[in-house]
Amino acid sequence: MVDLIMRFGTSKLSPHDGGLDNLLITLDCGHVFTVEKLDGICELARYYTKHDGRWQDLATPPQGSQKLPICPTCRGPINSRRYGRVFKKAELDYSQM
Repeated sequence: MVDLIMRFGTSKLSPHDGGLDNLLITLDCGHVFTVEKLDGICELARYYTKHDGRWQDLATPPQGSQKLPICPTCRGPINSRRYGRVFKKAELDYSQM
């Protein structure tokens, strides 16, 4: 099972869709999620702008304290390189408390 909310597993994913959203990321904790799911959890749209369905430019990081993005299954940190900007902003905010 990849997405418990939408209730679909890897059998419904096709590597030939051509889209990035259906690719899988395995977190350090061992749980696997689609790029689309983790982009939503990490609120990537607050850190980058999207043009024609693709991430294009850096956005101004959100103001205020940000929490570390966590795995929805085990609450372990999401520190995949794709979400480095999100993770580093949260670490910086935590260190300044």
